[in-house]
Amino acid sequence: MIADSGEFVINFMPAENADLVAKVAGCSGSDVDKFDAFEIQTTPASTVEAPVLSAPYAFYECKTIDRQSYGDHDLFAGRVTAVQWEESAFFKDGTIDLEHASPALYIGEDQYTRASQTFHHPRN
Repeated sequence: MIADSGEFVINFMPAENADLVAKVAGCSGSDVDKFDAFEIQTTPASTVEAPVLSAPYAFYECKTIDRQSYGDHDLFAGRVTAVQWEESAFFKDGTIDLEHASPALYIGEDQYTRASQTFHHPRN
């Protein structure tokens, strides 16, 4: 899909949607139409033809600038053409509000977690 269109959307999904995230990650788009198989609701993007999922707290619309194959996986790099976000998921300074966004974080072997606190570590 990405290889053919040259476009993609990165959806940042809340932990409430971790079940969907796991299902989508667990199969190849070349073997199954994930949108149909998992009844994924979408909305149109503004700068690319790729769809936006209906539940992200933020998303990037991208046009492919590079593709590298690693075994049975492809890594796509993209130029961001649009960014949209749910205002309630972020503080005024642009940092994520974990109480409202609660991102689903993959930690390996079908395990997910959510960030629960933000802390600051100065570089100096």
